[in-house]
Amino acid sequence: MSSRELTVDAVVIGGGPAGSSAAHLLALWGHSVTLLWRPAPRPAVAESLPPSSFKLLDRIGVREVIERAAFPRSTGNSVRWDDETPRLELFPDKSCGFQVRRDVLDRLLLREAARAGATIRRAGVRDVTPEEGGDMSRVRFGTAGGSSIVRARWVLDCSGRARLSSRHDRPAPNATPRTLALICTWERAAWPITDASHTLVESYDKGWAWSVPISRRRRQIAVMLDPPRGRSRESLGQR
Repeated sequence: MSSRELTVDAVVIGGGPAGSSAAHLLALWGHSVTLLWRPAPRPAVAESLPPSSFKLLDRIGVREVIERAAFPRSTGNSVRWDDETPRLELFPDKSCGFQVRRDVLDRLLLREAARAGATIRRAGVRDVTPEEGGDMSRVRFGTAGGSSIVRARWVLDCSGRARLSSRHDRPAPNATPRTLALICTWERAAWPITDASHTLVESYDKGWAWSVPISRRRRQIAVMLDPPRGRSRESLGQR
C-alpha cells in the first residue's frame, strides 16, 4: 500500500450539497481545496429544493445549471396530519421549487465545484488528526491506489458521519434506536393529490410518511417508523 502526502488550504469531507457548495465557495474565494467523497451505499432518494435554497444556488452560480437539468417543479407541499383537514402550503409569491433525485443533484454540484477549481477525489476518509503544536490537521484517506494523507488548515466535515472528525474525549453517540425509513417508488396513472407537483406529508397511527414526485406518474414514498412506537425490524421481517 502506497502513501502520499499533499498540503492544501482546506479539505472538505462529503460530496453532498453541503460539501460541494462549501468546496465551490472556497475555490471561488481563491483557496486550494480538496473534496473527498464516496458514493452512498444506499439507492438515491428524492428530495425537495424549496425557493428558499435559491439564494445559495445563486451565490455559487449553479442555479441555471439546476434549471437546465429539467427537474420537476413544485408549487409547495400538501399536508395530511392526524385528523386535520388536508391543507396546501404554497411557496411564497407563487414561486416554484425543484423535486430532485439526490444522485443527479450531487453529480451536478460536484461537477460545478470542480469547474470552480476544487479538486474532487473519490475516496473514503479514515481519520482526521490535528497536528501537535500547529494549526494544521492531517486527513488520512484510502483510494484504489493506496493510502494518502492531505494536510490542511481547515477541515470541513460535511459527511454526516458520527464522530468522524470529533474529539475522542467527547461522549459516545446516543445509543437510542434510530427511526426506520422504508423507501420505495410507486407508479400510477394519477395520484389523488390536489396539486400533483407537491411533496405530500401525512401521518398514520404508527408514524408518518412523505412522498416526492419524480415524474408525472412516479412518486418516491418514505414511511418513517419510530422504534418506540412502531414495529421492530424483526416484526417487519416476519410479515
